[in-house]
Amino acid sequence: MLGLAWIGAYAFNAAGLDTDVSWTRSVYLQKRAIAASLPPGPRVLVVGGSGVHYGVDALELERELRMPAVNFGLHAGLGLGPILALALDEVRAGDIVVLIPEFGILQDTAGGAWLSGMFAAAVGRPGLGARGAMDTAREIFRAGVVNQNSLGKGVFVGLFGATGRARPVVDARGATAIFLEGTASASKVEGRMSASSRRRVEAFAAAVRARGAHLLAALPWLLVEADDDASLAAAGGYAADLGRIAPVLRDDRMNLKSDRALFSDTSYHLTAASRTIRSRELAAQIRNALNAAIRADAVSRAGRPR
Repeated sequence: MLGLAWIGAYAFNAAGLDTDVSWTRSVYLQKRAIAASLPPGPRVLVVGGSGVHYGVDALELERELRMPAVNFGLHAGLGLGPILALALDEVRAGDIVVLIPEFGILQDTAGGAWLSGMFAAAVGRPGLGARGAMDTAREIFRAGVVNQNSLGKGVFVGLFGATGRARPVVDARGATAIFLEGTASASKVEGRMSASSRRRVEAFAAAVRARGAHLLAALPWLLVEADDDASLAAAGGYAADLGRIAPVLRDDRMNLKSDRALFSDTSYHLTAASRTIRSRELAAQIRNALNAAIRADAVSRAGRPR
């Protein structure tokens, strides 16, 4: 009975009846096709959850940096492991990979999150993003598990043709073409980067460099209260943890914002206007980081014995 239940749940997940699963699968397949369509040569690949999808204009990066760029933001509900695994599939020599993880997924002790197993079934990759035998077994099992919320959404999709609030419509470089309406509430930054997340990012960094690509990290733009000094301190801790793995792009306030007009429906999702501002700022930070790396490499070469 347990085996039959798992098979039935796996079939449900593989069909993508949960609207979050179907949305994530659709945008992932579109972004993957965009990345594959770009000509040989260096690209900018921006990786993260929906904060990247709604918050970075890859076309603007492309104009500012004069190289092709792809928004590879997916859904933070996948968890860090699947997001990194899917991004690594697209990395090729010469790429500049910019990792912008939401703070929450860096706290997780497991690589996958609530959406990971369902999505893995939907794309035919059970165990996606897992590390080690126990983690792989857990993620494969989760591919055949359906929670009550997903089951309810699936019933409405199957019987009434219901659709989710978000639309899987992307522009020519993978960023959202449709912004969500709403009023964002301020968030808080808490905790620190977990040891397992640190190991996953370290392994991702090593794999990126092994492919001849370059890794940068950045903090996300996040809405917080203006006087939230605790969040500022916590975000600084995340920046320090990521900085031990790759250069971190951020402003003096750790990319924490208190102007609600910059955000749409959540504290991570930007408006069309603020996305442009954010993308231009990010392009300048990427350019400065690359120039600094070039200068450091030149100094290193000059100091080597001939």
